[in-house]
Amino acid sequence: MKKLFFALLCAGLMSMALPAASQAEDLDMGKIKCEELMKMGDQEKILMIFWFDGYLSQKKNDTQVDEEWIKKLSQHVAEFCAKNPSAAAIQSLSN
Repeated sequence: MKKLFFALLCAGLMSMALPAASQAEDLDMGKIKCEELMKMGDQEKILMIFWFDGYLSQKKNDTQVDEEWIKKLSQHVAEFCAKNPSAAAIQSLSN
């Protein structure tokens, strides 16, 4: 039940951010700098973290969404970006 709630919460947050994203230009996720990511609103950050999770999951052929992993990934990206504001945010995935 907890995982279902978490999935529904994430889907709800993502659906609120999608209308704004659909009006924006296409993004090259590899060019978004850490300083840009850290200035984003919470909904945009959630979308970024889930995109990062999907990127990593595709490489491992993993279709599971794990709440603890999302928390760890979020913390890792935040720590990396705090130390490396001029780096591309996607570089946090290789460290």
